[in-house]
Amino acid sequence: ILTTNETNNNNNNNSNEIQNQIINLSLQSMIPCYLCPNIINQQKDKWVHCIRPSNECNMRAHLICLAEWFLNTEFETQNQIQFQIQLLPTYGTCPSCSIQINWIQIVQPLQKRIM
Repeated sequence: ILTTNETNNNNNNNSNEIQNQIINLSLQSMIPCYLCPNIINQQKDKWVHCIRPSNECNMRAHLICLAEWFLNTEFETQNQIQFQIQLLPTYGTCPSCSIQINWIQIVQPLQKRIM
């Protein structure tokens, strides 16, 4: 027979264990963005990764960060001096492994995660 104190201690231990599990799961879903100082919350943020396997390139970035990176890459490779308005990139290079990637290859996995 458990006393009231023992029951309360067991409940507190279970509660603490559950809270620790929740914190661990939350931390596992947080990864650094390759291009900005902010953390990516994999469950809430729109994020993308390189098309190469993760053992070859582990680049992860916010969608908007990589879009800006790609747009800057396009403008540099096309030697464009005048200001241009372009909302979406068509291609770019991975900031980690430098492989050239079409934008559609980057966003297709994101579309599957959102649906």
